[in-house]
Amino acid sequence: MGYAIRRFLSTHRWAYWLLVVSLACVVGVSVRGATTDADHARRAWRETQVILAAVRHHDAGEPIEYEEIELPVAAVPATALRQVDADAIARQPIAAGEVLTAVDVASEGAGVAAQGTLTIAIRSYEPTITAVGDSVHVLAEGRSVSDSGVVVDVVDDVVHVAVPETDAPAVAWAASTGSATIAVAP
Repeated sequence: MGYAIRRFLSTHRWAYWLLVVSLACVVGVSVRGATTDADHARRAWRETQVILAAVRHHDAGEPIEYEEIELPVAAVPATALRQVDADAIARQPIAAGEVLTAVDVASEGAGVAAQGTLTIAIRSYEPTITAVGDSVHVLAEGRSVSDSGVVVDVVDDVVHVAVPETDAPAVAWAASTGSATIAVAP
């Protein structure tokens, strides 16, 4: 097969040059695409955005002390906060310097995660079946991923559930894949 192709290309110079030009075009388009992607990435790291970060370590339930910081757009989480209410409290422990996100901050009337738990935001088709303070089980793919969750806040169609730190990775995975379901415990 290779011999036949080489023979064809050696006897038909126009086919040889057509192949060379075609390969050069493919390489050129690939290089152009890579440099365009690099330019977009460089621009994303050059452009900055002002967001909020915790000034000190906060335990759950504490009023939040924050400062404005400037970060590259590429490093800003999608749910980063640009402002908080005056009565905002920490929904869960927040480290000093940590970017404040919607999951970290609650209003004064919302529930607060207990020590040793982490809050996971779970999208729910029926958020009205839960209320702040409800004990819930988090289920995913036909199994329980946490049987001791507590609802700490409900915002629109998102239920914020505090789960033990040991259950948090499984619950976060289920929430990120959309397979998490909340079952209210009696």
